[in-house]
Amino acid sequence: MKKVFGIAALLLALAACNKIETEITPIEQPSDSKGITITATLAPKTAVTKAVADNGDNKITASWAVGERIFIMYEIGGEKMVSIASIIAVDSVTGSATISFFVDPRTADNTPCTLVYPLAAANATLTGVKDAATLLSAQDGTLSANLDVRVGEGTIQTTTPSLDVTKQPAAQFAIFKFTVRGADGTTAISAKPLTVTIGTQDYVITPAAATDVLYAALPAVSDEKVSFDATDGSDRTYTCAKLSASFEAGKYYQSTLKMREYVDLGTGVKWATCNVGGVHPEDYGDYFAWGATIPFYAEGNSQNNPCYDWISGKTGYDWASYPFMRSGESEYQYITKYTFADGQTEGIWYDGGGNFIGDNKTVLDFEDDAARANWGGSWRMPTHAEMEALTATKSNTTDYTWTWCDGSTEKYNDTDVKGWKIVKNSNSNTLFIPAAGYRDGTNLDNPGPTGYYWSSSHYENFSDYAWYVYFHSGDADSDRNDRYYGHSVRPVIE
Repeated sequence: MKKVFGIAALLLALAACNKIETEITPIEQPSDSKGITITATLAPKTAVTKAVADNGDNKITASWAVGERIFIMYEIGGEKMVSIASIIAVDSVTGSATISFFVDPRTADNTPCTLVYPLAAANATLTGVKDAATLLSAQDGTLSANLDVRVGEGTIQTTTPSLDVTKQPAAQFAIFKFTVRGADGTTAISAKPLTVTIGTQDYVITPAAATDVLYAALPAVSDEKVSFDATDGSDRTYTCAKLSASFEAGKYYQSTLKMREYVDLGTGVKWATCNVGGVHPEDYGDYFAWGATIPFYAEGNSQNNPCYDWISGKTGYDWASYPFMRSGESEYQYITKYTFADGQTEGIWYDGGGNFIGDNKTVLDFEDDAARANWGGSWRMPTHAEMEALTATKSNTTDYTWTWCDGSTEKYNDTDVKGWKIVKNSNSNTLFIPAAGYRDGTNLDNPGPTGYYWSSSHYENFSDYAWYVYFHSGDADSDRNDRYYGHSVRPVIE
């Protein structure tokens, strides 16, 4: 069977006769008349193919190999002992391994023991194994045996020397091969490091050199959010997330991480570096009505002004084209979703007696969030408060500097696109937001002089309005607008 895991590192993990801890005595090679030789058979060390993967059908295989070593932990009169078992033979047909080791001659019959593979996985007190996060701290970005951690149980027999393996060594973690790519799925991102976050626990994979292929051992999870953050050799930061991931210990997974670049400006969320529908920071991207997840114009018509090519059922950015409307109506009073008791009793969110019967929603559902619908993962539209935190930075001369980017005086990425450039002085993180204008009816208005960006928040006084942020060369602030207008969307992520 082909051996994939590197074993050379194991031989350096522990000198054969070194004392690991003051109260722990390793037993590997006894003197001429001391010690008891034990031999035993371990079941094949097999691998399972990927389960949650999106980059092909390749399998990672693993099998026992002659020379691999395993800790045998046990106690004599309360004193912790460890023997180092070596694999002396592997059955070429079944893949099972024969191990041989020595135990202290004082060892009693029926002494329980714990088997830990590899040597480097045993924790300092020899009561079990290190956690995955600790193992990763010395991980070099290659598929090493240290990631395939296995634990078994047994009973040492000394009257008739043998080891009764009551629980064959079982894998403790799921092993991953991560291929790191840009959002297009093809551009390689060389990460150093890659941080995997499950709940509140970070697992940091730090290769010796930045690389787009990384390996990790992760604990088993069921329907958990898993986030990935990478930093490349140029200190650019990228992120993505799987909202509901499940993987099992002992299975081997392959996954392509399609990551988007972000900037952390210290406002509480991470800001995407481009608009939905764009690829580069200076791209205008697409225009969305509040709560719509697709533009109303036909593909390729985002910059046409005026536009004459619309998707089926749309004629422009107006109430008649708005998605949450009673069929055939073209006035705001017929909004069917995202309504609250705003006193506008002529709206259909009130019954004939003036009683409120709407849904009382004040923030977009994710199914109606253009960022989440188009980018997936944990990306979403920013709330009104998060947008205001961004605009507030323009007056903070201590941490941020806002600069008007004008093609005649300053170019961003060698383009003539105008917009706000936000620079966090403490770490030079930079965010550029183009002045993409807005869509009203069939027209694209004010591209260049002004930018308009939706938040996910309802305007709290009238159901037909939502909050947005606008900016131009002299100001940046938030305001409310009719929900049918086509504004830009700049996603954020936690």
